[in-house]
Amino acid sequence: KQQLKLFLQLGERRSILVQTLCNVISAFARVVGDDFEIYAEQLLPGLFKLLIVTIKCISDSGHQAICDVIAASRMRSSFHLVRDGLSQSHQALRARCAEYL
Repeated sequence: KQQLKLFLQLGERRSILVQTLCNVISAFARVVGDDFEIYAEQLLPGLFKLLIVTIKCISDSGHQAICDVIAASRMRSSFHLVRDGLSQSHQALRARCAEYL
């Protein structure tokens, strides 16, 4: 339950909070490695939402966190989330998901 409360903070629009949370997610993914995949399924939808935010430091932080999550884990069970992003209506999200694949 606690992890869900942390992930809810991704919806914040205060840039310093989102940047810090994305840095924590990135560091956690690097430390945990493949075992982080169980969290990726919960995190990626929230991180994808950051990609379409017009505040550049928020969208850049979300992008970097997604890159770190993908690099740190094999993404077997959450690969479909990235693939599904290709069919979203927002062009920036589709472009980033194509880049991640």
